[in-house]
Amino acid sequence: MPMHQRGYSWQADITVNGERIRETFGRKADAQALELEAKAAALWDDLIHAQRVTVEQLQLKSERFHVRGDAT
Repeated sequence: MPMHQRGYSWQADITVNGERIRETFGRKADAQALELEAKAAALWDDLIHAQRVTVEQLQLKSERFHVRGDAT
């Protein structure tokens, strides 16, 4: 997610879900804030769609790994 200076302004050029977003700001800090917000949103989206695993499932997986050396 590059950010660069254009004359006296700063441009943030980011891609979110395959869609390109390009915004120009008067301050570098504002362009950086947009970049950070996009990164945080992407991480949050990853967390929301992460696979849910119960403690029991982890225990079974651990037991299989230690007994057979197979983590599947």
